[in-house]
Amino acid sequence: MAAVFPLVGEVGPYWLGVMGSFCVEISAVAVATGKAEGKIPRRYRSVPYLLLRTAMAFAAGTLPVMLEAVNAYNAFVLGASAPLVFDRMERGNDPGK
Repeated sequence: MAAVFPLVGEVGPYWLGVMGSFCVEISAVAVATGKAEGKIPRRYRSVPYLLLRTAMAFAAGTLPVMLEAVNAYNAFVLGASAPLVFDRMERGNDPGK
């Protein structure tokens, strides 16, 4: 399963997942910037924060591979939902959290 993009060619599920996760990050920056009246919030200018979020996006690419996404759309959505999945895994099964 792979998607074919003009000028790029075939893109596998790992990279579709990474793209989905990066889209969520870009959207979060846009929303936060809008709420801050056009000024980029401080945390998005922090190098450690940006490195961590980039690492999370690359880790998100593993989710569609491990879950064997059946098509490009599913791979993209799994990558986009990865931050939620990782957060839930970190909190464990405690419903109170």
